[in-house]
This record gives sequence, C-alpha cells and structure tokens, in this order.
Amino acid sequence: MYLRLRKSLVVAWLLISISYTLDLSATEKKFEIPYFPEVMFKETPLTVHVNVPGIENVNVVINDEVAESIIGAGHALREYTLVPETGIRLSFQLENSLQEWSFKVLEPGFAGELREQDGFLYRAEVPVILMPGHRLPPPLDRRWETVEFMEHMIQNEKAEPGSVLMVAPDGESLPRYIQSLFPRSKIQMHPPDPEAWFRVHGYLTSPVNVPADFLVVETDFFDFERGMSPQTWFMKWQFLLQHLERRCGFKDGLLFSPAYSSETMKWKPVLDEKLKGLASAHGLRFIDRSREESIWQARLVHQLGNVYQLP
Repeated sequence: MYLRLRKSLVVAWLLISISYTLDLSATEKKFEIPYFPEVMFKETPLTVHVNVPGIENVNVVINDEVAESIIGAGHALREYTLVPETGIRLSFQLENSLQEWSFKVLEPGFAGELREQDGFLYRAEVPVILMPGHRLPPPLDRRWETVEFMEHMIQNEKAEPGSVLMVAPDGESLPRYIQSLFPRSKIQMHPPDPEAWFRVHGYLTSPVNVPADFLVVETDFFDFERGMSPQTWFMKWQFLLQHLERRCGFKDGLLFSPAYSSETMKWKPVLDEKLKGLASAHGLRFIDRSREESIWQARLVHQLGNVYQLP
C-alpha cells in the first residue's frame, strides 16, 4: 500500500512538472528574427522584425559597429528600420550573450559567390538581402526608340555583336535561333543552377564574370509556379540584370517574354507592362512572344535589321 501511494505521488509530481514546463515554454519567446525582406530597393526603408526576450537589450550592429540598442520590455516583437545607401553587414546581438542574427545587404556587381538553401539566398552561412537600384521608367517610355532612329539616320548598320551572353535554361530552342541571327557571334550560355528552387536564384548562384557585347534573357513562369510573388520576382530580376550589367558590361540586348500558352495567357495583363519597363530600364529590347512564332520573329528581325548587319 505504501509503495503504491509513493509511486502515485511521484507520477503526480512528474505530471505537474511537465505541465508547468509546457506552460512556461508556450509563453516564453526566443530571441529571433521572424521576418526580414529578401529584396529591397536602394535608399528605401529596410524593416526587420525582432523578438526581444524578457528585459534583455539587443544591439544593432552595422559593419561591426554598434549603431543603437533595442530596449527589451517583456516578450515584445519590435520593428527595426533603417535606410541603407550601400551594401552593409547587419547584425542583431543579444546583450551579455553570444546569440546573434546576421544579414548581408548586397548591391549588384558584388564579388564572390552565393548559395540557395530552402528558397533563400546566402553568402556562406549568412542570409542575403538583395538591394537593386529602383530605376524602372514610367509606363510606355519609348525615348530609346527615338534615339535609335536618329542613330540609324546618320550611320550604317553595325556589324553583329562579337559576344552574346544567353541567360536561359539549358535545352531551350532560343539559343539556336539567336545563333542563326548572329552566326559569327560567340554565344556564351549562362544557365541557372539546376539545384536552385527558384530560377532567378539559380542565375545568381551561377557565377558569371565574362565580357559581353549583347545580352539575351529568356523569362518564364517557373518561379511563379513555385510560389514566388510577381512583385518579388520583378525586384529580383532588376537585381540580376543590374548585376550582369556591372559584371559583363553589355550595351544592348533582348528580353523575351514567357512563351504564352492558352493556360498562361491570363498572366499577360499582369506581366506585360512590367516586363516592358524592366527591359527598357536596363537597355534591352522587349520581345513579346504571345503571338505566333512567325509574327514575333519577323518583328524581331525587322527591329534588329535597323541596327545590325544580319545574314
């Protein structure tokens, strides 16, 4: 009888202890960063959410210097906002502790390599925040066409580009078509990393640092199908194009819309004007592939024939 009573008391004590521990862990918050932006425009607010545990303080460290402290007051979720003008290393360090969350804010043209993990970009073990310049033109800005027309009036067609950089997946037919337009040009392929979850990330994690006179970019629906929002997609493509511009130095090029089908035509009103703006803001000619292949190819040959000596 005594042994059974003793065992019952021990079990009851264990249950009370477990219950108390569960209740405590359910209310206790850890020091963590539940939100940070994957991409932001230069000289715009960068906002990070910080879980500050208890009455601890969190130091905000920019490029290894303490910028300010976030004062703890209970288990509070705080927002921290700054406006970076250049790429920085941003860290949040818990006072009197070794706990730290760090991020690398990168501008286009960065040196070194990136990697992707779980759909996020990293430099080594540090998460990356991409920071392109915001330079999309107003809708229907066609001033480049006027400049091109005036150039054509006073000079003959240029020889075809010496080197063409193709930003497109492997196995597509577009590179063969571009080679037929520029048979004497050297075509350099820049496919995405096949292991990347998002294709735009795959282009960034595949290093490229080769000079190119002409850039050809093929866009598609791959990243949308994997859950990336159109707004994030456009911002990351702005970063990628600006990065290629700085690393490769192209002066002209083409940006192809996705190859639309009857099922994907619903995306055209969402993408069309933004893709045109994306192209013209980065010195590229937009090619709309929503029409039949013979139609858009004829338009492309006519457009390029005003500038280059085509075969």
